[in-house]
Amino acid sequence: MKNKKGFTLLELVIVIVIVGVLSIVAVPVYRSYTENAYLTEAKALLGGVYKAEKIYYVEFGRFAVGSAKDSLGIDSSGNKFFRNFEIVETPNGGFSAYTNGEGPAASISLALIVGENSAPYWSRGDSSSGGGGGSGGA
Repeated sequence: MKNKKGFTLLELVIVIVIVGVLSIVAVPVYRSYTENAYLTEAKALLGGVYKAEKIYYVEFGRFAVGSAKDSLGIDSSGNKFFRNFEIVETPNGGFSAYTNGEGPAASISLALIVGENSAPYWSRGDSSSGGGGGSGGA
């Protein structure tokens, strides 16, 4: 009997199948984690906008919309994927603040809609979820 070294073809095929199954499970989980990280950054930016808008409203009796957003003092230059945001007035006397991702987060956009006398809620529009929304305070 000869002393053989190495792997048989069957052993190699089994290893390749196991690695393939693991990658099929791991890739979607990884994408979900990265997407949640992008959303966390976007929510942090818009949550700061919400808090600054509440203070602005108490001081001036209106929300800072359009170019007045610069008076809120929001510095988003340290953000990696969500650096820009816009604020528009809504018909119900509130405002909508929204941001769009950059780079790998470019497919994600998030909006925070606030009515003058209603609770804020998040609205998400992107290519992966087909829109949708959710509720939750900032």
